[in-house]
Amino acid sequence: MSSFYEADELSSQALKPLGYKSISPVGYSVEESDEKYTIFVPPNLDSKDWVLDGEKAPESFHAAWEDQGRKVEYSRFRIYEASYIISISSAVAIAVIYLILWKKEFLWRKTGEIIKRLFRAEVI
Repeated sequence: MSSFYEADELSSQALKPLGYKSISPVGYSVEESDEKYTIFVPPNLDSKDWVLDGEKAPESFHAAWEDQGRKVEYSRFRIYEASYIISISSAVAIAVIYLILWKKEFLWRKTGEIIKRLFRAEVI
């Protein structure tokens, strides 16, 4: 579970919960704050790939930005999304090729049986 905080100084005593809305599993919309810092504790406790309005977070288990941005996103999601699309497309292509070859073999088998019957009928 992700958590957002606001603070004027970077100490655990100064942290105040900050409201946010989950846009997606990899994106959050943060409420406005009057404090100097927006602090985000990501669900995986690894902040290196999270960005606040385009600004990367420092590498730590939490992210603290001096900016009062509005949108926090996981920057590597685009890479993962492309990988998922390629994987799914490959699986579908393999399934389609398998079905085409299976159908082709089935048709050849049926055609061969029909031809054998025709030749048998002429011989008799």
